Amino acid sequence: MFDLYNYCSLQVAGNINNINKRIDSRNLAILVSRSKEISTVIDISTKKGLFSFVTGNVVNEEFFRKLEVSVEISSVKAIVFDGCEGDSNSTIERYGNRRQCHDFCQKHDVLCVILNDTDLAFGIAVSITKPEVKEGETVIVRLAVDGELMSDFLVRESDCYPTLPLFPLSGILFLDQWKCEYQQYGHPCKQLVIIKKNVNIVIYRYILNVVNCFKEIEKVSAVEPDEITSQIESYIVDTILHITHEKKRHLDLLSRIMGIFYVRVGKGLVMTIDST
Repeated sequence: MFDLYNYCSLQVAGNINNINKRIDSRNLAILVSRSKEISTVIDISTKKGLFSFVTGNVVNEEFFRKLEVSVEISSVKAIVFDGCEGDSNSTIERYGNRRQCHDFCQKHDVLCVILNDTDLAFGIAVSITKPEVKEGETVIVRLAVDGELMSDFLVRESDCYPTLPLFPLSGILFLDQWKCEYQQYGHPCKQLVIIKKNVNIVIYRYILNVVNCFKEIEKVSAVEPDEITSQIESYIVDTILHITHEKKRHLDLLSRIMGIFYVRVGKGLVMTIDST
C-alpha cells in the first residue's frame, strides 16, 4: 500500500515579503496548544505571555471562533499552531486540520506557523544545548515520554539543522536496521540530546542504548522539562522573527514546509512531491 506521508508541517500564509508589509506593526503572537487545550497570547517585544484562554482540542468552527473573540486579531502578527493536525492516522484528515489553520490565518492576514507534536520541544532543545558538531555531522534528538521515545536525526548544514528523511522512529531500542538506514546518508553521528518529558523519567538506559549503537557519539546532553517550559515564549517569538527575516537565528532547526510530500511503500521512499 502506498503511504502518502506529509512529512513537513510549516506553512507560511502567502508571500513573506507581502506579509511583512502588512504585519510589521503588529505586536502580538498566539501559541495554540491543542494538547493543553489552551492558547497563549505573547507580547513579541518582551517575549512574555500576557494571558491564556481555553480553545479546546478539536479543530473546528468553534475552535476558531474562540480565537476571534478572545483577542484582537488585527494586533496579531502570527499564530503558531502546536500539534493542531490531530491524532488521526489519516493523512487527509491531518492535512484538513492544517488547511483550516492556514485558511483562518490567511483570512486575517496573519502569519501561520504549524508545528507537529515534537517540533517545539526539539527546537528548544537545540537552542538550549547548541550542539557542537561540524558541517555534515549529525545530532540525534530524542524525546522521552513515559517509557517511549521519539527521535529525529538532525544533520548540520551551514547554519541550520534539517531533519534526515528517515522513517519516523519511536520506541526504546535502536536496532541494526535503523543504523543501516541511517548510514546510507554518510553523516557521522556525534551528539545525542535527550529531552525528558517529565522529571521522573530515568534516561540512563536510553542513553546507553543509543551510545552502544552509535559508538562515534562524543557528547550527550539532557534537557529537563522546566528548561523547555521556561523557553517557550522566547523560542516562539524568535521563530516568528526568523521566518519573517527580521532576526536571523544562528543554527536554527530547519522549519519544515507544509506542501512537501514523501510517497513511501513500506519504509522505502518512492518519490518526493513538492507542491509549495
